Amino acid sequence: MSNPAHRSILLDHQMIVDGVLMRERKDLVKTLNDETGVEESHLTHTRVIGEKSYTSTQSISDGEKEEEMIETDMNDSELENFKNEWEEKWNPTIQEDEPGLLTKFFKIFNPFA
Repeated sequence: MSNPAHRSILLDHQMIVDGVLMRERKDLVKTLNDETGVEESHLTHTRVIGEKSYTSTQSISDGEKEEEMIETDMNDSELENFKNEWEEKWNPTIQEDEPGLLTKFFKIFNPFA
C-alpha cells in the first residue's frame, strides 16, 4: 500500500501563437511505497497545439527510470510534424531552464539588493 501522493505542478504555461493556443504542463506525483520503502515518482509532460496533444509519462522508482509511456491520437508522421512545429513556435518569454531567473528578477525590481 502507498502513502498519499504528493502532487506538484512544475510548469503550466500557455500562449497564443498565430491565433492558436499552445500549452505546456509538467506535473510530478511522488509516493512512498509502505511495503518496500521505495519512493516512486511519475512525471507527466503534456504539450498542446490547438486540438492536438502529446503526453509523456515517465515513471521513476528509487531514482531509476523505469518506463516512459506516450499518449497521443497522432500517427508517427503527425507526431513528427507536431514536434517540429513546437520547436519552431514555442518561445515563451520566461525560459523554464534559464539559470538564476528569480535572482535576475529580484535584482531588476530591487535596486538595493
